[in-house]
Amino acid sequence: MARPGGDLEGPFDQYAQHAFKGSVADVAEAIAAGAKTLGAQIKLLDTKGGRVEAQFDKKMRGKILGDRSWVEVQITAASGKVNCELYAFPLNAIGQKLMFGARDGVVDAVIAALWEETELALRGR
Repeated sequence: MARPGGDLEGPFDQYAQHAFKGSVADVAEAIAAGAKTLGAQIKLLDTKGGRVEAQFDKKMRGKILGDRSWVEVQITAASGKVNCELYAFPLNAIGQKLMFGARDGVVDAVIAALWEETELALRGR
């Protein structure tokens, strides 16, 4: 799926990394399951290629965050663990990348919750 806003760098772009135990496919499935638990729409799930893309609503876990978010995760295996490289940014009401006016902490909260839910999903396997 095409990234909202294309490849433009935005002032609110965020990058994060996290390592998990398991296979690339298991981690991709767990990230998708975690995102769904948080109310996100899965836009792409490629378990073989190790890629997940999701769009999060402005409400998560019963709280209103204020902005929607787009999250992309690239998953690779290395040295007995699985590394996840995450790229995320806020969206406006019609799904375009926010270039100004984003609320502080929204994307941070989405990233932290996604890692937490992914861990929980992996433990359930």
